[in-house]
Amino acid sequence: MKVKKIPAYTWIEAIRNEIGLAIFRDLVKRFFDMLGDEEKKYVPLQEICKEPVTSQPKIGRNDPCPCGSGKKYKNCHGK
Repeated sequence: MKVKKIPAYTWIEAIRNEIGLAIFRDLVKRFFDMLGDEEKKYVPLQEICKEPVTSQPKIGRNDPCPCGSGKKYKNCHGK
């Protein structure tokens, strides 16, 4: 039987997406508190618990500006 190896961050990200960020942060904090001082320095806690980056849909030059001015994006905040 072959087992597919995946990077740890991919696995961590999948869990975070499945259970939600708030619950995930709580689980990580509990796990981190159980570690000894020597092990804690190898766990990138800030990296693991950071907000996932989400991309915004791109605004077209001729689309209305999202600020609500009524102008086209290219004539308002797109300058």
